[in-house]
Amino acid sequence: VLSYNVNGYEVIHPVEVKSDRARYIMITDDPNLVDESGTWEVVYDNTLTGSTFDKCYQIRFNPFKYTDDNIVLRIDGSVGIIANLDPLIDKFTDGGYDLSLMVHPTRNTQYDEYLAWVNRRGYDAQQANKVLAFMQMAEGYNVKEWKGLCQLCYIIQRRNRVNDDINRMTYTM
Repeated sequence: VLSYNVNGYEVIHPVEVKSDRARYIMITDDPNLVDESGTWEVVYDNTLTGSTFDKCYQIRFNPFKYTDDNIVLRIDGSVGIIANLDPLIDKFTDGGYDLSLMVHPTRNTQYDEYLAWVNRRGYDAQQANKVLAFMQMAEGYNVKEWKGLCQLCYIIQRRNRVNDDINRMTYTM
């Protein structure tokens, strides 16, 4: 289980129920960050650069940099773990899946998502327009009308080429 806290952006939520089969790793850019609950293994990464967004994405799209495990469940620092995750990981493993995503609970198009990030989180509008234009060019992807948006506050990934390619392409955009 991989989470992160950069630029003091998140509150560390203690893991309420831990699995004996998992490591709980909290990546940070703060060499003095301490998990007072003792439920996270805090790892300081001094290679993270740029804004809070930049640092989060350097971690988010390079999850296997921090572990030798073949499966990573990555969650945003704003998410707390209140139950044992073994049943979820067992279903993922038993199904032979490469990737597990969470359907977005409130929006369903890329355009609406980028608009929300620009208006509510201060995301750079020029960057949003650049990515939306790139998506629009990709075989006519209609960023305003095509539905099927997933959010990445939670993701399970298997270490393989498919996920390496997805992570690399997404981070590049």
